[in-house]
Amino acid sequence: MKQVFLFIYRIYCAIAFGLIGLLAFVFYFLVINLSSKKNLSRNAHRVSQYWARTAMAFIFVKMKISNKNFIDPKRTYVFVANHQSLLDVPCWTMACQNTLKFLSKEEMMKLPVFGYVLKRIYVAVKRDSPEDRKRSMERMASTLRNGVSLFIAPEGRRNKTDKPLLPFHNGAFRLAIMSQTPIAVITVLNSGEFLKPKEPFKLYPGTVKATWSEPIETKGLTEENMEELKSKVRNIMLNKLSEYDKKV
Repeated sequence: MKQVFLFIYRIYCAIAFGLIGLLAFVFYFLVINLSSKKNLSRNAHRVSQYWARTAMAFIFVKMKISNKNFIDPKRTYVFVANHQSLLDVPCWTMACQNTLKFLSKEEMMKLPVFGYVLKRIYVAVKRDSPEDRKRSMERMASTLRNGVSLFIAPEGRRNKTDKPLLPFHNGAFRLAIMSQTPIAVITVLNSGEFLKPKEPFKLYPGTVKATWSEPIETKGLTEENMEELKSKVRNIMLNKLSEYDKKV
């Protein structure tokens, strides 16, 4: 009986998530075409937050966020997080009140309709050559200078291993140092329990827990400090995940 219920629940969730996503795209189109250049990022992030809250409510997944007081909604940050599950994107979006942009591969922005929206609300990145990486870094730094935060998953992809974290890429930390922007770390503790990395269609209702850590200032840091900064962020996440595992 439980398996029948879960099957019906998952079909319902797929339909609900898809319909809410389509509705969000309608609002993105309106925001893109009606907002001034100055307000576009802020309004687009509001649409993203409404999408995330609505989608999570409809699939009966709640979110509990600890230490929200660590984050100043008026400051610009390089946000970083671990990546366990497909649920993480709405979780990250719900957790961040600051106006922000996510990153997207440049190729995705060439897709019809979908690419039109991505190109205007995300930051394009391309890593094929040193020149591509440099241009991508300059685009990200420009976004930060304009007062819009960036959200980066330093693992680069979902962690489908048994290890708590994948190796970190340098991009987020190089960017934070280059732009002298503080890093804000959020650790998602258990999203993989409700939508497993290796079983992306086996969704369960429940409460995803996440916790903020105190932001790390980067003023005065140089390229020489990058590995130290990367290790510091990694250890913060590892400690939070370890503390959670001990409690459950």
